[in-house]
Amino acid sequence: MSWWCSGQVAVPWEWAPQPYVGIWAAMILLAVWYVRRVWRSPEAARRPGGSQIAAATAGWVILWVATDWPLGTLAAGYLLSASMVQLLAYYYVVAPLLVHGVPRSVRASWLERRYLGPVGFLVRQPLAAFALWNGILIVTHVPLVADRLKALEVGMMAMDLAWLGSAVVFWWALDVSGSEDSVSVRFGKSVLYLLGSKAVPALLGALLTFHNFPLYETYEFANRVWPEFTALEDQEMAGLLMWEGMTPLLLLRLGLMFRAWYAAEQAGTSRGEADARQPG
Repeated sequence: MSWWCSGQVAVPWEWAPQPYVGIWAAMILLAVWYVRRVWRSPEAARRPGGSQIAAATAGWVILWVATDWPLGTLAAGYLLSASMVQLLAYYYVVAPLLVHGVPRSVRASWLERRYLGPVGFLVRQPLAAFALWNGILIVTHVPLVADRLKALEVGMMAMDLAWLGSAVVFWWALDVSGSEDSVSVRFGKSVLYLLGSKAVPALLGALLTFHNFPLYETYEFANRVWPEFTALEDQEMAGLLMWEGMTPLLLLRLGLMFRAWYAAEQAGTSRGEADARQPG
């Protein structure tokens, strides 16, 4: 029984389920924390609504599926393409769902805690959060770094936490509620940051797609899941996923963002008309 998924070059792949105690414990602790600290908040005004609870639950389930066997195991040491699916799930699905699952008032109260000072800085500075996520993305895809981390359970755990943590901070920073700008300016900035988030993955994806030999020893020498699916073909698939696989998810997130933008503009217009009708 293992603690976390890790690359096992010499171990043939098999479809028998493998238990990972650390992943199970982490997911259970996350669920317990959410129920006790967020869902059952002593202040009724800070308790999440139905849509927020649904978002947090969906994010939690998808996070477990993306981290545990079989996807987590495949991503750690068998298929680079599986690692890209995991990354896209963390960044464009899990992170925004988890952020939405916590009421803004609760998140605002967290930023007042001194030990979360660095997180508060990143959340209030979207450019810094944007740079952090892209920096982690680049460093964790340097072959020397990736091969060393994936060979160790603690290394894979650190990589998973870095990907997910930086994505959560980025999506939290895109929450426009705390900005003093106008609604249009706030949402406009968020859209630009979200569009810009595709630049580095697209470059990395192109590099993987068009490279003529495998870049990562972990996947080059791994036992093949399917004998006809070579390491180079796996790398090309991973590159295409990173390059264009995010486009549908990006368009979905942009659509939801524009919908929220429209709702905020309509709410502001309604409040303005109500204020105008008040007797002077």
